[in-house]
Amino acid sequence: MRLIASFMTTDISKLFYYGSFHSIMSYGFIFYGDSTEGKRLFTTQNKVIRIMASAHERELSGSLFKPINTPQSC
Repeated sequence: MRLIASFMTTDISKLFYYGSFHSIMSYGFIFYGDSTEGKRLFTTQNKVIRIMASAHERELSGSLFKPINTPQSC
C-alpha cells in the first residue's frame, strides 16, 4: 500500500482499501475477535489508514477515519 499510495488519489486508495483490506479484516474480526490475531488485524488497519491519510506513523489513527470517510472496525 505504501508503494502505490503516492501514485493514487484518495478516492482510488479508498477503492483499493475496500477491495483488498476491508473484506479480509471484516472476516478476521468475526473469527478472531479479541484474540492476538484480532489485535494484529486492528494494528494493520490503522497502518493502512495512516498511509492513506499521509500521516506520520506515530499519529493516532482514530481521528484519521473521518476525513477519509471510512468506518473504523472494532
